[in-house]
Amino acid sequence: MKKFLGVVAFAALALTGCGTICDDMLDASDAYATKYSPCSTTLDSIFGNEAFNVTQCERTIDKCTDAEKDALSAYADCLRELPECSPGTKDAFRNAEEGCYLLIKDKVGNTCKSAL
Repeated sequence: MKKFLGVVAFAALALTGCGTICDDMLDASDAYATKYSPCSTTLDSIFGNEAFNVTQCERTIDKCTDAEKDALSAYADCLRELPECSPGTKDAFRNAEEGCYLLIKDKVGNTCKSAL
């Protein structure tokens, strides 16, 4: 039984590493949009007024350093961890969103930010 659980745990870890940073950012963008939707019918976020463009990301992500990619991953994690927005918590949500943005503000250069 312990051997089986070890194999399952290893498989789960292996599967989480299969996606690209662009896939991770797409997932984070979708999670963000879902959590922000109770506050607005438009996506007026740091992603702009449209959904995350995974094709653009894939074309430009190779311009990012490993440190920038790490910062983007932390940013994606932060976006996924945001609480659901409500009209009464919109300001707090936006402040938390800004906190996520600070994870990449000075750590990701303009060339790499074009992947967003």
